Amino acid sequence: MCPKRYLVSNTEFTDKKICTASHRYQKMKIAELDNQELSPNKYKARFDNIVEKSCICVGLGTSALLVNKVETKVEGEGVSICPGPNMAYFSKKSSLKEMIDHIYGRSNIMTRTDRPNMFVNELRMYIDYLKNKIDETKVSMTDKQEKYLLTFADNLKEGINYYSGLFSELKDKFEDTRSDILSDLDASKVALNILKLKIKNQSLVAPAVQPVR
Repeated sequence: MCPKRYLVSNTEFTDKKICTASHRYQKMKIAELDNQELSPNKYKARFDNIVEKSCICVGLGTSALLVNKVETKVEGEGVSICPGPNMAYFSKKSSLKEMIDHIYGRSNIMTRTDRPNMFVNELRMYIDYLKNKIDETKVSMTDKQEKYLLTFADNLKEGINYYSGLFSELKDKFEDTRSDILSDLDASKVALNILKLKIKNQSLVAPAVQPVR
């Protein structure tokens, strides 16, 4: 039972939104997977992708509750860790003061110089997520799944257009990186258009699977 219901957003199998980390969703998703007659390696990869999801509504804050001996009867004792993609560009342990100084520009604790703009990095993460979701529906795609994927792609496109306009207008800022950022955004737009075509083509050839109620 979801204690907070912050991320109950999936309607792949149900009319009422549920969380993809819930036992109910994972049970239905695994049942769908069992009917796909995949090779052992593909089955394991998709099974792991289903069950690796963790409740982050409460899990991200549970460590603080445990340290301070606060009751966790509702939340449970599970702790979730959710590092962002930009963590890859930091290569040493830092104190809280060092991290705060870095955030406010008083110092620089990064040792790598190849870090892309954080918006571009986040965008790439979402495009990879969309690619994985499309791959999950290769065998079968429901109307709900197609609608979800196309809506997700359209929302990404809106974000790309917004940031393209934003960085184009910033004439006196990001002078050393603006052209690279705009180039990355254009490349992401092309990749997104290809993924939208893939969704539409896949929905035409994949046999429909009726949602479980």
